[in-house]
Parts: sequence; C-alpha cells; structure tokens
Amino acid sequence: STDRSGPLIVANVGDPGVSALLARLGDRAGRVIRFGVAVPGGADLRARIVSADPDGTAIEVEGLDGTRSLRLPTAGRHNVANALAVAGAALALGIPVPEIAAGLESFPGIGRRLQRLGEAGGIVVYDDYAHHPTAIRETIAAVRQREPGRRLWAVYEPLTYHRTAALLEEFAEALAAADGVAIADIWAGRDPDTSIASADGLAAAVRAVRRSVSSAATGSPEETGRWLAGRARRGDAVLVMGGGRSYRIGEVLLESIGRP
Repeated sequence: STDRSGPLIVANVGDPGVSALLARLGDRAGRVIRFGVAVPGGADLRARIVSADPDGTAIEVEGLDGTRSLRLPTAGRHNVANALAVAGAALALGIPVPEIAAGLESFPGIGRRLQRLGEAGGIVVYDDYAHHPTAIRETIAAVRQREPGRRLWAVYEPLTYHRTAALLEEFAEALAAADGVAIADIWAGRDPDTSIASADGLAAAVRAVRRSVSSAATGSPEETGRWLAGRARRGDAVLVMGGGRSYRIGEVLLESIGRP
C-alpha cells in the first residue's frame, strides 16, 4: 500500500523469511513498519501474549501510544500477528489508536478461518482454509485453545499433487499434532500429474511421524464426512482444512450425525 510519504511495507519481523527479505531490500524497502509477536527490540509494534483461553487471547502491545492491553476475540498466535499487521497499517493511515484498539477487540474473524460450523451429538466442527504446513500447525493449536480437553480430529483435503509431494514431510509433521487424522482425496486443480502423491501416502507419512495417531485416507469430501460420522464421538472436536471442496466435509458430517 502507499500513503503520501511513499511506499509502505508492514512487515512481520518475527518471520525469518520476512526479515531476510527486508535485509536484502535495504534502503529500497522505503517506509517500513515492523511488527512481531514476542520479538526482541527493533520492532515498531510488539505483542506479548498474556493469556489464552477458549474465548480469546489477552495481549500487551508496545507501540500503540506506549503499552496497551487488548483482548482479542480470536484464538491462536497467528491471529495475534494478524492483529499487529492491521494495527500497523491503520497507524500508517492515521487512524486514532482508540479506534484501532476497539476494532481489534471487536473483530470476531471471518468465514473459513477457524469458523465454527456447528455442533451435533456433542461433536463440535470447525472449518478453515489452511492448506500449507504452517497454517495447519497454527490452526490446530488455535482449536486446542478454543476447545481444551477435547480429542481433536485434523481433517485435510490436500491442495494439488505437486504441493503435497514437495511438502509431504512438513504436512505429516503438522497433522501429527492432532489425535486423529483423516486425509481426503487430493484436489488436483490444474495439476496434470496425479501420480506423484496420494492421500494414502500422506496418511502413512503421518503415522510414521507419530505412531499413536490414527491416520487414514478417507475418499471424497462427502465420503470423508460420512467416515467421520462413524468414528468421531461425543466430546470430540473436528477441524476441517483445505481448499477445493473441503468445505463439504464439515457440512456432510453435521448432516450425518444430525444437527440439534
């Protein structure tokens, strides 16, 4: 984005890749607002997570007229970083700090980002667009915050065969943080080569990371929803992730076990 002072970059310096890019850009970066969660000095906006519970995340932010305490309705460390990015952009646009704080504390999130689809039979179902290993890892952690004590199913529809093959170990490592894993058929998109990866292969890679995790390839989104309906039990949380048609998994699951 730009303002009257020229180009502006709002950069998460808590990410090593972002920090490396800024170093390479040097003076060409123009105006930069640096932010990060639990980062050392040098950032314009820094946040510390004070507490996290099912209803939200309490943080302290340095750089909003000094240090300001905020309570975000969202869950997960990644959403704290997102809030700082919004705050940085808003500051650059001249929005008053009280308005920034009020906006962050009232923002409930958006569809397909830790969206609570519903609950039936004592099973709560979430839907999220997470489709790469970092997003999967952070979203699983956020559901643990939202639903402490529940057994957690991570349900993933891989997005393209080449991405799945290239990041197979990273996907397996991230998914293995759940208690049970269901891998739907890979959504090919425009990917013409369907031979280099498979849902079965990813399910096996998860089991290789953590043998105690039940992991299976479960077919189409509709078949996956029905498969889960036969295995999830009262008290479980189900997190559906992916692009493509993954949104159908949670819908079919709730339909199969019956909405209240």
